[in-house]
Amino acid sequence: MARLPTAVPLASLMLAAALVTARGETVSPQPICEPHGPGVRVCYSVDLDDLRKSGSTTLRGWIEGMPRPSAIRVHNSSPGVVHLKGGEDRILHTACDRHSRFRIGIRAVGPGRPQLVVRPYDPSPRREASRIAAEIAPLLAAIERQFQEASNRLPVPSPPAAVAELLDTTEKSLLAVLSYQELAPLRDSVQMEFRQQRAASLKEAARAWVEPGGFPFRSSRVVPAAFTAGSSRRSHILTAATPPPASSGSALDRIKRFLHSLTEMAENDELTVDVCVASVPANGMSFSMYPRYYRTQRYSTQTENLLPHVYRGLYAYEGNQGFRRPFGCHPADNDEAPACTMLDLLNRREQEIIHCDLSRRTCFMQVDPAHQASCGQPAP
Repeated sequence: MARLPTAVPLASLMLAAALVTARGETVSPQPICEPHGPGVRVCYSVDLDDLRKSGSTTLRGWIEGMPRPSAIRVHNSSPGVVHLKGGEDRILHTACDRHSRFRIGIRAVGPGRPQLVVRPYDPSPRREASRIAAEIAPLLAAIERQFQEASNRLPVPSPPAAVAELLDTTEKSLLAVLSYQELAPLRDSVQMEFRQQRAASLKEAARAWVEPGGFPFRSSRVVPAAFTAGSSRRSHILTAATPPPASSGSALDRIKRFLHSLTEMAENDELTVDVCVASVPANGMSFSMYPRYYRTQRYSTQTENLLPHVYRGLYAYEGNQGFRRPFGCHPADNDEAPACTMLDLLNRREQEIIHCDLSRRTCFMQVDPAHQASCGQPAP
């Protein structure tokens, strides 16, 4: 579904640089302000000159006018450049007078220009998801473009070390962009996808034909072989030709498609879905789902009901019927190959619901148009 254009000021993605007078004197940086309704603005300033010289500085923010927003979101999309004291994604409550001003320490950790967002937090899950989508879409598109350019520069077949480095760098950039609290399940999906493609790339490298010196065969050629059994003449064999370019099923190509799907999802404002939760043979089961590494972000309901505005990604889950022992899939943090199947809402197909089978004590994704259409409606 196409998204209507959402206005996000360019200033909200960058920091204000300190002004320099004609005499070379550094003065306070110009504040960046974003309107929030009639007569209300959210403003902030950061002294980049101070950050560059001392390695640390302070983000100073304030709210002008009334009624002030109930909360402000401060987000850092460049954790490889700076760190924010208290976390890279913070939601500050600003409804009362004494919280109309805020200060956050910033520490430099690497080269580059910080990418920060300081804006009102929208308590509507749907509207906040749209704001997040608009903010990350250009950053995801840039990562996709950089990955395409870097993979095109790799030789064929690609050295395993170069492929591993490209995958590591891309994953790190992705996780930085997706560091919003609500995107924890999407980060879990990213980590699983890259873990699978790293393993696949190693298998592909093991199958590649290489010469003893480690160089790929460049052409078919005839070379002397060992003496043929029962003959005093040397036989000749045709060596393997140059391996063909990476197929559409290679690990790098799968990552390209994965990155493109993430970019399209953000550009089309599809970070969230409404999903039905049903159970058989009876309704009324307690159900909750949560990101594996951020368990406080829970979605809970009773079957059969609709869970609205659920962020896409990978979820652990738990179910309980009456006083029976709970069941579910909640792998340990260090379990990279869990025996149970987590719920995948990133690749959720149309009309797919979360179907829980009480007799088998498991839940899974299943296409069920009838349940999806009637979910949450009172029985006739």
